[in-house]
Amino acid sequence: MSYMNWCFWMVFVIGVAFLHCAFIPATAPFLYSWGVFAAGNMGDGILRIVQLPAYGLFLVQAALCPDLFRLKRPLPWYLIAATFYLCPFALFFKRPLQVLLLFQGTIMMIVGGNRSTIVAALLAVPVILILRRSTHALAVMIAVAAIGVVALRFTVGEMGQGEISPLVRCFGIFDSKIDKASGGDASSQFRYDVWQSGMEKIMESPIVGKGFGNLPKHLDTTSTEVMQSTDFEVILAGGEAHNGFVTAAYGFGIPFMLALTAGLVLRFFSQVKMALKSDKHDKELRDLQALLASMYPVYSVGLYTGFDMSVTGLWIYVAMGFILEHLPRSSSARDSTPTAAQPAAPYLYPSRY
Repeated sequence: MSYMNWCFWMVFVIGVAFLHCAFIPATAPFLYSWGVFAAGNMGDGILRIVQLPAYGLFLVQAALCPDLFRLKRPLPWYLIAATFYLCPFALFFKRPLQVLLLFQGTIMMIVGGNRSTIVAALLAVPVILILRRSTHALAVMIAVAAIGVVALRFTVGEMGQGEISPLVRCFGIFDSKIDKASGGDASSQFRYDVWQSGMEKIMESPIVGKGFGNLPKHLDTTSTEVMQSTDFEVILAGGEAHNGFVTAAYGFGIPFMLALTAGLVLRFFSQVKMALKSDKHDKELRDLQALLASMYPVYSVGLYTGFDMSVTGLWIYVAMGFILEHLPRSSSARDSTPTAAQPAAPYLYPSRY
């Protein structure tokens, strides 16, 4: 649990810093020097920080797992100041920390303008709420989301034509006209052309793959000619293939890609099964299982639209789920039979790992 809490605070602090930097274009050179991609093409002087939506999504997931991150405790003074600044109305709710994280995470996803993260959130949030048996909260969030989409359809539809703003770019996944006006369809078409080129290369060696030793060497990935190319090998050499499944099939063959995909699907259902069977007396474990299960649809969207199979976060969460599945149970839990007067012995999972 300590690892997850460490991740939470790191994401919270870095996310707040990035959120402020997004509204200060002068920070772009400093962000680039630290390896953070910040493009000044979002309109209204807003930087599009590519990493920002992922941090926002994690905060939304954390807000839905209050027992794991201990969000039900009284609000500390230093977070009261942050709440007043980032989300003043949060203090009027019973659980202000959760409201703060939901609001901040959503704003971070919108400001980052990453459409795939919005799709990932639409898949991850129901997984967490269903596994936590929070069906009422799921119904409320679906209703709020539906109302928001309908409202934006009549407002952003008029405001967003001919301009690129974070809200317009995100809302493009719900409206093809806005997607075209904001340039989202051009980005999607470019990626589709790259993937189609990759499939053609894959069919040259579909069983064992082509490996990565034949990629162009000494390639200047910053040149305009390379950036506008749709040749899969050229794009792959620059690390911009944006599809882990196609990349895996290119390097090691279609059977490898299918086996890897099947393994991830099986791990997802195994994680769901573990979450449903989690000890009801250990709410932290229940939230952890739900969070890990929600990571599979998140990374599936990311693998299809953004990065390749070498992404570190995916395998960290897969390993965590595998370890939890194989942790031993206490001898009392294995040998004793629960009765009405004697509740079932809990799993041998300490509250803090």
